[in-house]
Amino acid sequence: MQSHQQPGRRSFGVRLCAVGAAAALAGGLSLAPAVLAAAAAGQPYTDISGNKDAGAITFLTAEGVLDGYADHTYQPQNKITRAEFTAAVVRMLGPKASATAQALADITPSFTDAGSIPTWAWGYINYAQSQKLINGFPDGGFRPNTPVTMVQAAAILVRAIGDTNAVTGTAWPANYTVAAYNLNLANGVTFFANLPATRGQVAQMIYDATLLAPTLQSGYASGIPTGQPLYLGGDGMAESAWTGTVSTVTSSDISLNNAQGQSLLSAPLASSYYLLGSSSVTTLQGESVTVAENTQGQVDFIQVNVGQATQSATLATASVATPAGYSRVDDWTVQNGGVFSLLLSNGSLVPLASPSSGAGTDFYLNAPAAGVGADARALVGNAYDLAAGDSVIYVVNSAGQAITVYASGPTAPLGVVDAVSTTNNTLTYSTGTSDTQVTSATIQPWTVVTLNGAQSTLSALQPGDVVSVSLVGGGNGDANARSVHATRQSVSGTIDSLNTTSNGSTTTVTIGITESGGQTTSVVEDPSFDDRAGALAIGQPVTLLLDAQGQARQALPAVGQQAVVLVEGTQQSTQATTAGVQTVNEIVADSAGQKQTYNLANGLALPPAPAAPGYLAVVTFQPGTNTVTGVTPLNEVATGTGTLKVLTDSGGTIAVQEYNSSGEPTSTAFVLLQSSGAVAYNGGTYVPFADAPIGQTVSVWATASGEVLGMTY
Repeated sequence: MQSHQQPGRRSFGVRLCAVGAAAALAGGLSLAPAVLAAAAAGQPYTDISGNKDAGAITFLTAEGVLDGYADHTYQPQNKITRAEFTAAVVRMLGPKASATAQALADITPSFTDAGSIPTWAWGYINYAQSQKLINGFPDGGFRPNTPVTMVQAAAILVRAIGDTNAVTGTAWPANYTVAAYNLNLANGVTFFANLPATRGQVAQMIYDATLLAPTLQSGYASGIPTGQPLYLGGDGMAESAWTGTVSTVTSSDISLNNAQGQSLLSAPLASSYYLLGSSSVTTLQGESVTVAENTQGQVDFIQVNVGQATQSATLATASVATPAGYSRVDDWTVQNGGVFSLLLSNGSLVPLASPSSGAGTDFYLNAPAAGVGADARALVGNAYDLAAGDSVIYVVNSAGQAITVYASGPTAPLGVVDAVSTTNNTLTYSTGTSDTQVTSATIQPWTVVTLNGAQSTLSALQPGDVVSVSLVGGGNGDANARSVHATRQSVSGTIDSLNTTSNGSTTTVTIGITESGGQTTSVVEDPSFDDRAGALAIGQPVTLLLDAQGQARQALPAVGQQAVVLVEGTQQSTQATTAGVQTVNEIVADSAGQKQTYNLANGLALPPAPAAPGYLAVVTFQPGTNTVTGVTPLNEVATGTGTLKVLTDSGGTIAVQEYNSSGEPTSTAFVLLQSSGAVAYNGGTYVPFADAPIGQTVSVWATASGEVLGMTY
């Protein structure tokens, strides 16, 4: 779960380094300086209301680090280029850095692609390069107009903070990805290292870098100032940001204390300032706030910090009356003019953090939270997983909107898929220690379906998948599924050990497995373990179906090994047997880099003859033999008129982006999670799945259910 605000901030001060609006970034990121109202203004742009990054965007706008467009929008969903982001970070570093950048503005940058660097960015890029905040690419270029990726943005911010201890010795991009998480620069955003960052995301990352960096430097004990605060960027800066409790406040002045009651700040209010989370500054007495000062030491930004709320409630049932002016969506949700709200059992309303139901608000069922029991297998993330009458704890933002809802409801029991019907939109699954209870759930358009943690569909599910199915009303006569969370992972081999331990009330069985390649694995039985393979015994070949926690949910008789191969040809040969000469069907394949000829089992027809350079297929072998009992060709993923290129290949996860004929990215982008046995082939040569080069044009191959098992290029 990602928090949408900064709950529980420690009291500390940090010098926010910025220049005035006159130095606003050009080149599309910053086209028009924001105009502050004569007194307090809520938000500087027309399109950030309800956006989870609104506080960060407003803060950085007030301090001149970021700005919006001429139409008074910020467009947080837009991408930001490497040049634009670099300029914003330099401005974050304060007047001294900006003045130096201005002095370097007439010098052509030393990168090999300097001709493509906008002239307005020369000074910023020269300064950033001189301070080793930015690096070029191996070809000597900077690629200024390319969207900055999440990990590139994190790297520049980590260098600006100066905490080199946070960067591990691992390779790029893992080193700066880890550093971003360690320094809390990735906690407020959905961080995928090599995908482009948006304007909203970089606002949140810069905001966190600005406010959190001082806790990492000397002069602080457990995040509390012990003396004169150290400020980001060194001497010569004017702006400061503070988080603390309002001790005194008037219409013209404000004072803050830290958690120990020590004075942090006493300053006048600017003639115009942003106020978020309250309608009047005079009501802030005792509130936890974040404030920022301008170059004159006047407060020009105030945000009320709303943390993990302790509000507890019960969701409404059908018996609770619909409030006037609202229409009923279901028992516990109502809407008015497109704004959705939770309806509580006492008739009160809690608005959601987005004009679209569920979007922008995180929903969790039986998730770890104060007063809520935890079952990670039942951890879900959508409004439809809630039910009428559920007990909830909800967290609100500064606008009073629910940004997180923890619900305590019936835990959906684990089961195993028996059948999938896309004709009737039904899923049949078995639960219980012997899977004797068979349930049929109806999948509605609003049902949330996930597979191995990623959003999925009913058609992608297969018999043998381990599922946690949440039914509407807890299954009391309603067969509609609120959510289906499926896991597809297994381990096959021979049992080499069985260990049982008990702590009195709980008995744990650990199964030791030796897999076909000699690797040994230990698997703990799930509490509702079902043994369909018969009584487990050492030496018995089995396949264990695993749940989301990696525990064995079900044991099945061993099945033949499967592999993904590149089919290069088909042929027939004759073999002498005791029954005479027989014709044998064969396939010629590349299996993990080894050229192989496989016999097809009796009666198995030849698969389609491949067209160069061949096609990927899943082959199934008879247990303990090289005889193929099944050949299932994979399908090449259609790309329309574009081409697919690899964006990242870190850790077995590959991001692929489609590019049109002009070389521009389209809206089609997806992530390929390495499945067991997944392969990549380079012109017929086997390449480890995670080693596909960045920027390489690829073809993607998947099963009929959409599971990606290979790439060719």
